[in-house]
Amino acid sequence: MIERRKGTRFHVDWPVRAESVAETGATVTETGVVGNISSSGALLLVDRPLAVGARLDIYIALPIKGNKLMKYSGRVVRVENEDPLFAAAVEFDTQKPEFSSV
Repeated sequence: MIERRKGTRFHVDWPVRAESVAETGATVTETGVVGNISSSGALLLVDRPLAVGARLDIYIALPIKGNKLMKYSGRVVRVENEDPLFAAAVEFDTQKPEFSSV
């Protein structure tokens, strides 16, 4: 198998919130955990499937003092059913996240 990933993946178990805009214009929010992350993307484990190609804002809760969030924008490139969760591979738009407090 040829490894196509650009960055090293780090296995984590951090809370995540993914937000997208539905065709109706409503904001859709899904919560779950980050299974792994690199500088170019992440694997999100969520209760409901995300649509391949969907644009997302992803808020990752960092396990550090001060309740910090890391925000990325990106798109869903793959979704797999990992019963009972869904694994959504997300490619980030940029390698550098925004940071904020909860």
